[in-house]
Amino acid sequence: MEQAPVHPIKRNARDAVVMADPNRRAILYREVTDNHVCPLGLKSRHLLESRGYTVEEHWLTTPEEVRAFKAGHRTETTPQTFIGGQRIGGHADLRRFFGLDDPDRRTNYAPVACVFITAATVACGVSWALLGTSSPFRRQSGSPRFP
Repeated sequence: MEQAPVHPIKRNARDAVVMADPNRRAILYREVTDNHVCPLGLKSRHLLESRGYTVEEHWLTTPEEVRAFKAGHRTETTPQTFIGGQRIGGHADLRRFFGLDDPDRRTNYAPVACVFITAATVACGVSWALLGTSSPFRRQSGSPRFP
């Protein structure tokens, strides 16, 4: 009889990071200046805290600090999140890390477009049957006037 392994098998990068940091600690670098507080930084902090992470925040308070951080970490954006010593990335990357943005679950508007196209086709057919024209907005001479 085989025993189950003590540690679960790492299936992807997210599992590897969670296993590397069982204490659920995250480091968040975000921009907080006199004129601007990064809204995505606030969202990232909230997302981390709602997932049970203790967040160690590092505020970037001057434009020089922001530029130096971006250059040092070769990134274009702030905030940036680190978990278990690994850079996760910005807010969108953090959402993907937690499995919140699944590309297979994106909104598909094709059914809505089909409903509108069907409604327009029916409206043109009814207009043709009643008024003799496919456009209900253009009156032909001698056609009855509707209130």
